[in-house]
Amino acid sequence: MADCSMAHSVEHTLALPHGLIAWDALGAHDAGVTMVLLHGFPHDRGLWTSQAQALTTAFPDTRLLIPDLPGFGRSTPPTESTMDAYADTIAALLDAAGATTVVIGGLSMGGYIALAFWRRHSARVRALVLMDTKATADSAPARARRVELIEAIQREGFGPSVPSLIPGQLGRTTRETHPALVERVEIMLRRAPEQGVICAATAMMLRVDSTPTLDTITVPTLVIVGDEDALTPVSDAIAMSSAIRGSRLVTISAAGHLSPLESPDVVNAAIGEFLDVAVRSA
Repeated sequence: MADCSMAHSVEHTLALPHGLIAWDALGAHDAGVTMVLLHGFPHDRGLWTSQAQALTTAFPDTRLLIPDLPGFGRSTPPTESTMDAYADTIAALLDAAGATTVVIGGLSMGGYIALAFWRRHSARVRALVLMDTKATADSAPARARRVELIEAIQREGFGPSVPSLIPGQLGRTTRETHPALVERVEIMLRRAPEQGVICAATAMMLRVDSTPTLDTITVPTLVIVGDEDALTPVSDAIAMSSAIRGSRLVTISAAGHLSPLESPDVVNAAIGEFLDVAVRSA
């Protein structure tokens, strides 16, 4: 179970053909904006604790839906390891939650799912928030690293691979000055179910290049990136933002790949302003 400690949250579950998906719902059902937050790899909904706790101050009149993606937290692994399948699961969640149009926010792998969701369910997207992610497909070396990770998990489990992932997850400043946060992220990674990690790594390895998708995006879009993000660096964020008409780009100082966790106040303020200026007023 994700370690969220969310005030006034209610956990929901939905039985789908592949199994269970679980999510937290916060805020009034009739709030002016519903926002879905999709975590990255290999996280769970605990990634968004700071956003959930800031709901009433940073995101007033907003309903948050925060799922464990299939294979993580309390959600069952998918039977089809593709970004399209993850996106369709989120669409089923929205049906169950009674949410017609939403702001889709995704970090890293969650951003890949957000772009797939746009391709498959664009009528349901009110706006996009793309955080520490990129549009391009995996390079050949990246695919090779994912194969190595999958093979390592199959041989010895996921635990031995976790320490090597931390430098990519967190920025240098965080690793040097916030040991408690480093430990928290390591705990989150270690509780990731092995089958969920394998499915997600497979889906990322096989995902299509979403670069052509960017030109089709017609909803307000916010791109956020930590300036110390080594996995999806600022250059990737600039490329995405430049290709999405009218998008906004916010760079977070002294943050790495998990900017909403490393610098929550700044990220929350950026998202809150975006919702007020670009979404509610649209």
